[in-house]
Amino acid sequence: MMRNRFATVGGVRLLIGLGQGLVLYLLALAATDETWPATERFLFAPMFLTALYAPLAALFGLNRMDARRLTGWTATVAVILVGLALHDVNRRLGAPDGGVMGWWSGKAIRPSPVLMIHAAIGLFIAHALVVAATEEGKAIARYSRYFDVAWKQGVQTVFAGVFVGIFWLILHLGAALFDMLHLSLFHETISKPWFYWPVTFLSLSAAIHLTDVAPGIIGGIRTVALVLLSWLLPILVLITAGFLVALTATSLTLLWNTRHGAEVVLTATAGLIILANAAYQQGPPRNGEEGHTPARILAWAGVAVGPLALALVGLAGYATLLRVSQYGWTTNRVIVAAIVFIAAVYAVGYTLAGPWKNTPRTRWEATNVAASFVILIVMLSLLSPVADPSRIAVTSQVARLEAGILAPEKFDFYALRFDGQRYGQEALGRLAASSDPQIREGAVAALKETNRWAARLLVKPRPLSPDEIAANITAHPNGHALPSTLLEIDFSKTGYLKPGCFTTRGQACDAVFLGKASDGMEIAVILDANKARPGVLVKVGTDGRWLVVGTLSVLCQEFRNALFNGSYAFLSPVISDIGIGGQHIHPHITDDPYRCKD
Repeated sequence: MMRNRFATVGGVRLLIGLGQGLVLYLLALAATDETWPATERFLFAPMFLTALYAPLAALFGLNRMDARRLTGWTATVAVILVGLALHDVNRRLGAPDGGVMGWWSGKAIRPSPVLMIHAAIGLFIAHALVVAATEEGKAIARYSRYFDVAWKQGVQTVFAGVFVGIFWLILHLGAALFDMLHLSLFHETISKPWFYWPVTFLSLSAAIHLTDVAPGIIGGIRTVALVLLSWLLPILVLITAGFLVALTATSLTLLWNTRHGAEVVLTATAGLIILANAAYQQGPPRNGEEGHTPARILAWAGVAVGPLALALVGLAGYATLLRVSQYGWTTNRVIVAAIVFIAAVYAVGYTLAGPWKNTPRTRWEATNVAASFVILIVMLSLLSPVADPSRIAVTSQVARLEAGILAPEKFDFYALRFDGQRYGQEALGRLAASSDPQIREGAVAALKETNRWAARLLVKPRPLSPDEIAANITAHPNGHALPSTLLEIDFSKTGYLKPGCFTTRGQACDAVFLGKASDGMEIAVILDANKARPGVLVKVGTDGRWLVVGTLSVLCQEFRNALFNGSYAFLSPVISDIGIGGQHIHPHITDDPYRCKD
């Protein structure tokens, strides 16, 4: 009877996996061909996200929940995923590349990678909570039930992923064998979307079913993994305690200067929490049930986790508070603040839990259960309009700009453009109508930029005015006037590096007016303060405007001083130009005679 039921469950799982793969294939095909429903911005992303994750709730829930509850739970998951996907699309409207760094495919707007990753994590936590509560028949199950369900689900997930990976390695091995015989049909077949989408999810559903067969095996794997992890707890406790002691003897400034101190201490906190739970496992035996009593050294290390985590969370919270007070909210700071809040729940709960004994640790276990619900609430808030990090960041930064706390020249307009999602585009639209010319110019320039990498990797300061450029340049010989046309040289069409005095206020340059070239036009060299950069050679063109004609390697201070003092002369070239095809080719002398003494 049980065997027949298990076989029936296996058949249902295979049908769900096959159907899931076929639906995802059709959606992927629509995205590639840019046909319906991929052309509907508020339809494709919810369909794709729901088809990707909702069936997993059914696959893992089979054999654990009855049909009515499983159907209701799967439907609930689908509704939540649709809502999150709709907000995900709405928040990215108008942002370059859909606000997800090129994750668009033509007209098809996929769910953002951030949503896809966090939806998977949230589904894992929520499914374990729901299945455990369903099996217990009450809203809050026993901790040992949560422990068993979550770990079984985790081991199943890992082994299913490994199974699918090995499955595809075998297929590619077969393709390589047939390719050696010049039989490409096998390779071509497994490379077709109509094949790999359904087959991948069919194999995934088979793996989930196969790992559901022997709970004893999964329990054994879980035990080995937890034992290994648990004995790392004392090491991390000693390291953390040593760090906190050393911190009291040094300075918090060293921690803040790293620019990522909060992230590091939060990672250490997560490590303490994970290893402590590996040592605690399902808790001590009670009411005739199986349990786990950790070794004494692990129990004492577990007691130290709460206070140590509380200290680390305090540091992370203080660091985040300092950054926010100094520089306002950013997307990353909102997320870090959310993680600090979650970590604080664990730290406070573990501190209040007290020593581990052979009696049930209700406070420890209640902390883990409560923290799971807190994680879900926080994640839903961040992924919805309630606490969208981009909305909070844009509101904060724009408020600082408009209040005069942040000067326009220091404001990152490109962060609004490429990281602010729809809120950033709307804010830039308002700022583009500002009465402040610097704010207006910065917003307009950011709205015109479409290349995320150009905006991030290239220097994008506000263009200097001719007067600001003139203030950066010292003319030689002394008393020589700076021609206005020299300040308006167009470097964009040359292959030479633009001197810093033309891009940055306060960046000094020297302009040495050398006299007249052989054609009677004045010639000069502009020397950047950075000696590693060659000087830019400029001369007056036939239209009376200055233009770039080449570079002059004046890398030594002694040579620069000689130029400033007028100790130079025009000489005939050591090797004359060579005329090739009507063009003057300038030979490059490989033996560098310009050796620096300084």
